[in-house]
Amino acid sequence: MADRLQGREVQFAKLANEFEFVAENEERTNYVESLKAMSNLLAEVSYDDGIIHILRLERQCIALEQSLRPDKLNELNQQLLKSSAAEQGILFVMDASAYKAQLEKVFVNGIPELPSGEPYETFVSNQKRHLEASKKNFRAPEEIDFFNARISNLNVGLKQFKALQEIAIFPERVAAKAEAQKIVGDNGQVFRANPKGTHCYKGEILAVTETHAIQSYSKNAVYIHARKDFPEGKQPSIGENLALNYTDGKITSVEHIQPKSQARTQQKD
Repeated sequence: MADRLQGREVQFAKLANEFEFVAENEERTNYVESLKAMSNLLAEVSYDDGIIHILRLERQCIALEQSLRPDKLNELNQQLLKSSAAEQGILFVMDASAYKAQLEKVFVNGIPELPSGEPYETFVSNQKRHLEASKKNFRAPEEIDFFNARISNLNVGLKQFKALQEIAIFPERVAAKAEAQKIVGDNGQVFRANPKGTHCYKGEILAVTETHAIQSYSKNAVYIHARKDFPEGKQPSIGENLALNYTDGKITSVEHIQPKSQARTQQKD
């Protein structure tokens, strides 16, 4: 895997050098084909779990912009510096125990949710704004596709970053999601209760793990609920049909309700 990712980075560097050369002349066909080759290579990244790889390819794209836009050299240098901070931030999150320990020193009352505003998130946000603004200066589909491929990869990387954070901070939640995914299948959806506001979740309890309850939502979707959020003496059991009333991430009441099928039968009677 590592060899393949490194090989792609080398291949992209070669394509970028070729593009630099053809961008200087008037040959539009070579320009378009070279740009398409880079975009196609970038598109392959979305199938990999390689957040560092995504970052390094974006860094190569920034370096390519430097060669083509010397008037933007200072701005692009700042992007490269921020990419370095972003990479260090990713590596820190990958050291799950150290990352969680650091956050526990900051959130003395417990870590409420996944932190936002990390260096990598800031880098991605800034880059996406830069790319959205930059692509407005181009009209050819191949040019726009190149910027879109970069934006798409940044989005993939951000999703992977949040997953790394969750593994480090809430490993029990990750395990519960994996268990829930087995119930709904690969194409099913697993949701968490909204941590903000007042909400009610109704359905049958399909499974109970050591830390979570898995509740049916629809044929292909379930919710997971942390057992620590249930009121004292109200722990759920498999097969129960419950209405779970939340306020700001805590279950304030647990009510037994009729199964949907039974309720429909009574309505017909």
